[in-house]
Amino acid sequence: MNLKSSSILEISQELSRFDFEMLGFFRCPTCLRDFPKKSKEITEELIVPDNVGGKISTFLCKDYNSLFGSK
Repeated sequence: MNLKSSSILEISQELSRFDFEMLGFFRCPTCLRDFPKKSKEITEELIVPDNVGGKISTFLCKDYNSLFGSK
């Protein structure tokens, strides 16, 4: 299991602590839509872009990751 998969699984388990029906889902922190944890719509995004030294990342849905771009 790679780092992305294990991180999304961990997020899914945390969501299920509040609502058991959320087990196996990921919620985008920006748009609040729910995605199955294996969805190709979940992307990793550096909070501070890599080209300026960013190391901390988060996960967003593909739509919002594309919307933010390099901003």
